[in-house]
Amino acid sequence: LRGAPPQQCGGPTRLVVLQLEGSKRWKIYGPTRQAPAWRDVEAPEAPTGEPITDIVLTPGDMLYLPRGWWHAVSADQGTASLHVTFGLATQTGAEFLGWLCDDLRASTTVRADVPRFGTPEERTDYLAAVRKEVLAALEDPRVLERWDRSLDTTHPGLPRLSLPYLTAVPPQPGITVQLTAPRARIDQDDDAVTFSGAGNEWTFALPVAPALRLLADGKPITLEVLAVESGLSVGQTAEVVTALVVGQAVAVVGGSR
Repeated sequence: LRGAPPQQCGGPTRLVVLQLEGSKRWKIYGPTRQAPAWRDVEAPEAPTGEPITDIVLTPGDMLYLPRGWWHAVSADQGTASLHVTFGLATQTGAEFLGWLCDDLRASTTVRADVPRFGTPEERTDYLAAVRKEVLAALEDPRVLERWDRSLDTTHPGLPRLSLPYLTAVPPQPGITVQLTAPRARIDQDDDAVTFSGAGNEWTFALPVAPALRLLADGKPITLEVLAVESGLSVGQTAEVVTALVVGQAVAVVGGSR
């Protein structure tokens, strides 16, 4: 690692570095391109000149690197060295527009064939129709809110078989279940509560809300605890969990015997 060239925090990712053992030398350089992206149209230039800072991390030290900053790392302190790096991905305009394109598939205009070989008038009319759809979507005052909501609900997570109960969870108090998605969203009004996660959405009666909030925490939990905290019977709780298991948002992880 001696004399390693500078590397950049890739795309929209920020880095958090934790030194675990030994030490490591970090030369930090500033960004050379504003807001670099994963699929960028131009590669950022490597930094020149002296680094902004030259530091040595020792066990327990933590370092934060903003998006696009360059760093040269070397284990030149004469001892074994180990660190872990956590990437924190941000959401950019490109991700938002990608979601918007998918959302617009509900429009017949967007789903229609592009008149690649049409007349100039047909192509002009087509562009005008698509422009109208896109502008209407962007003028929706809740469009960013809907996009933000989708980030919490569409991630498929890590699907796992809910063995041995794939389609129906029996009302056994000791059965332990857990959310399979990295996060879920709960919305509640005066009439019902909605649970969104793993790309699906379910609507339940209001008394189910406490059980859903416990599931959304992501920790393993028994049907008995879910029932007690929500005031439902174990049988009613099993019915709620069954719906989420079928939708692959929740899986049985223990206590099934």
